[in-house]
Amino acid sequence: MPDRLFLASRVVLGALLLGAGALSFAGWGISGNRSRNSYELVRSVRSLDLLDGLWASLAPVWFALPLLVAMGLVAVGYRRLLIAALSAMVVGGLLILGWWQVKVSPLRVDTAAAASAFLGACLIVTSVVSILLTRRTASR
Repeated sequence: MPDRLFLASRVVLGALLLGAGALSFAGWGISGNRSRNSYELVRSVRSLDLLDGLWASLAPVWFALPLLVAMGLVAVGYRRLLIAALSAMVVGGLLILGWWQVKVSPLRVDTAAAASAFLGACLIVTSVVSILLTRRTASR
């Protein structure tokens, strides 16, 4: 039974991570007549110097999102569920924070940003379940 649960966790985490990577390149916010992806929005906000304090410090972290997704996918492939779950949890948190920043901005929220909030929550829940599954199996 644990083998099936591990396989299911790996498949779900892998699919969610792939979705997160794809959504980060889809339209997040509408400015003018154009939909912009998350990386274009972060680059624009940084170049216009619209962020200050903590958000200005955290903005460059967004560009590490594809690396975190790749790290999680490699961990899934090598059956390192704990590393994959931790990577997915960070990605999920970043997606939710990114969606929140677009939501409170004057931009219109595009579909990918709204979907990423849901996907981020799914990543966090799946990560917690995977970590608990790893701990339960390790204690045997």
